Amino acid sequence: MFVPGSSMSPTLLVGDYFLVGTQHTLTLPMRGDVVAFKYPRDPSVIYVKRVIALPGDTVQMRQGFLYINRQLRVREPEGDYLVDDIGSCMALRRYVETLPNRVSYYILKATDDGDMNNTNLYIVPPDHFFAMGDNRDNSADSRFMNGVGFVPQENIVGQVGVVFWAHQLSRIGRRVE
Repeated sequence: MFVPGSSMSPTLLVGDYFLVGTQHTLTLPMRGDVVAFKYPRDPSVIYVKRVIALPGDTVQMRQGFLYINRQLRVREPEGDYLVDDIGSCMALRRYVETLPNRVSYYILKATDDGDMNNTNLYIVPPDHFFAMGDNRDNSADSRFMNGVGFVPQENIVGQVGVVFWAHQLSRIGRRVE
């Protein structure tokens, strides 16, 4: 598979090609896993996002900060980051965010304002997951209930493994985490 847009930057970059391990029926994704899944409204389309919350969890964004089970998730500033989204460059702020299971990863933020930075409280239903892009202000993800919404377990194709081709040669062979 390849990355057509910047919704998963800085983890996956535009033009990266990556491998996806097939999902075994008994293997459930964990918080922090980057997974490929069939878009719930059109299963012929594959999305790639990070699993943020599991069945039964609550999720909410407040002023750009992530809350899982009503607990603020820590995000530490890591400086500025330049995103190149098919010729359109944008300077964003980069943070390290940490989930309840202590998985940490980079996220990008342009702003902490706006509707998707201030959401309702979502309760993840049984056999579903809540997934978000790492480029938080440029990602159609589970925050959009009339779009991606909750991801059914049956739609998960598998976990994203390694980058096998990239414009930045140093990224080739990098494990996606």
